[in-house]
Order: sequence, then structure tokens, then C-alpha cells
Amino acid sequence: MSIFINNIKRIIRDKGNIINMILTPLIFIMFIMGNGNINKLNAAVIDKDNTSLSKMIVNMINSNVNLKDIKEEEINEKLLNEQIDYALVIDKGFTEKIIKGEDVKLRGYKIKETNISVPINIYINSFVSSIKNIAKSCGGDSKKFYKALEYYEDGSFKAEFKPLGNRKRVLTYSSLGFVVMGMLIFSLTSSNLSLEDKRNKTFYRVFSAPISTKSYMFQNTLSYYVLSIFQTIILFLFMIKVLGADFGPNIKSIFILFSAFSLVAVTLGFLISSISKDGRQAGAITSLVITPMCMLGGCFWPREIMPKFLIEISNFVPTTWVLKGAKKAFFSTGIWDIKYELLILLLFSAVFFLLGIIRKADIDK
Repeated sequence: MSIFINNIKRIIRDKGNIINMILTPLIFIMFIMGNGNINKLNAAVIDKDNTSLSKMIVNMINSNVNLKDIKEEEINEKLLNEQIDYALVIDKGFTEKIIKGEDVKLRGYKIKETNISVPINIYINSFVSSIKNIAKSCGGDSKKFYKALEYYEDGSFKAEFKPLGNRKRVLTYSSLGFVVMGMLIFSLTSSNLSLEDKRNKTFYRVFSAPISTKSYMFQNTLSYYVLSIFQTIILFLFMIKVLGADFGPNIKSIFILFSAFSLVAVTLGFLISSISKDGRQAGAITSLVITPMCMLGGCFWPREIMPKFLIEISNFVPTTWVLKGAKKAFFSTGIWDIKYELLILLLFSAVFFLLGIIRKADIDK
């Protein structure tokens, strides 16, 4: 196993590999997990109706969350940047339609990937349902409606917004996209060592010793995979011990899932090195592969905010499936809940490896 040991030593000695392996993903993870307010939710209300009823809704929400002052056109940006968890728009004429008994709704905005905003949504829907019943009993009389609303407001209908589950868990899930990104960067850049060996003739000198091509390829691939697993362990331990990450009740399943993705990243690196003429070309291909794959897979933002055609395309990249599986594992208790995602990741790795083998065979002819 001399090739295996030598590869590990070479990779660890290179400071650039350590940065790609640990420091780069940790910077993003610390930013994501250190940017969350654990005690109160962040919300925004845009009141276009400006009536006693709409002000009552704003005051009730304000007493339970950190209310942010934003414009309607800023909602998507603030949600995407996690500056707010929920936004509510009260359209003009809302109160008038309620009093008339019309079926009217408030417009709520949230990131579908999270469950943080669910309590706010439930509370608001419950309140709107109650005032609709009050309006019906008043028969369209606005004076009676507002009088009944005063009694309702003085009553004991109170609520406190709390995230379902743990907000730390939501932040932990959000940060996993950068773990995936770090794994891709490390595996794809490290796998270019074989190209470096060919350039400086080390590759050919190796075969002067009693070692076969298959053994050389196996030890190379194994060294990258072992270091990728090590990378995952280090990042997970740092997240848990230092940042207080919450991986839910099924961290073993999440680790197994990321171990499968490590194999995908390594075999993808193997494929890229097999189709590249030199390290410069491999680096260019790597840059073109990593960013789109992370963007489509939901590493930087929830897939749901993308156009429908991009969501459909994202099903053909492995990053989508590792994060889909992680989302399931966060709220499940067994490995069988993510068996479908694991199978797809293993299929990706098999396809990448076979394509790499075929390409190498073509080149060696």
C-alpha cells in the first residue's frame, strides 16, 4: 500500500489542500450557524390596508417575533439571505372584504425548506379564521364588527411562536450545503495528483516496480476516499463540539449518506482526471463543474426558489440527492428512510467510475 500512504502524505503536506479540505467550508459554516437568532424568529409585515384590524395583526406578530422593516420588493432577497424567516403582506381592502364576508386571505412568504415559520403561519391562519366567523355573525355591520373585535382582543387568545423542532437543526441543515461544496472542491482538486505524476514522469517510474495499473488506480482512489471521509468527520465534529450543531436523532444515517457522497466526489474527480490532458485543463473543468452542481443541488439556497425547469434539471446532479437525503435523515430514525437517496448516489459513483475507466482505456491504446 505504498502508493496509498504516499498519496495521503502528499495531500496533507500541501497547505492548499488543507484549506480546500477544512478551512474553506468551515468559514461558510461558521457564518451560517453564527448568523441565526435562536431565541426569536425574524419576520416582516407589509401593511397596505392600514386599518384597525391590520394594525392589530401587526401588533400581535410584533409581540412574538423580531419584526423587520422592509419593502415588499425586498422579501425574496431577505428570505434568501436568512435575514427574515417569514413575511406577511396585508393587501389594501383586506378588512373591508372580511367585514363583507368575502373569502380573503393574507399573503405569506417563507422558505419551503425550513419549518421555522410554521408556527407563525398556523397562528395567523387561526386568527383570520376567527375574525371571519366574527364578521359573519355581525352581518356586514362594521360598527358591530369592531366592537366584537375589541372583546376578542381583550380575551385570552394568546400565543407564543416557537420553531417546530429546533432552529439549530435548521441552521445545521442549511450549513450542510457548504460541507458538500468543500467535499467536491477537495476531492476534485486532489484527484489531479495523477496528472501531476504523469507530467513529472513519476507515473512511469512507479511501474518500474512490481505494481499493476489496477493496483495503482485502486490505491489512488482509496487514498482520496479515506481523506474525504476524514474531512467529513472533522467538519461534523467541529460543527457539533464548537458550533453546537444539531443533527437530529439520526446522525449515523447522515454520516453514511455523506460517506456515499464522498465516493461520488472521488469518482467524479477520477473521471475529470481521465478526460483531462493536463492539470490546467482539469482545473478548468473542475471549476466549471463544482459551482453549477452546488447551485443546482441546493448547496447555496433552497431548490424551491429556482424556476421549475432548473428544479427538474437539478435531479440529474448528485448534490441534490445528498441534501434531499440529509433533510429526510434530520427528522427520521432509521437508515431505510434514505435508502432511495443512497442508491442514487451509489449509481452516480458507479457511472462516473465506469466512464473514467472507459476513457482511460481509450487514452492508453
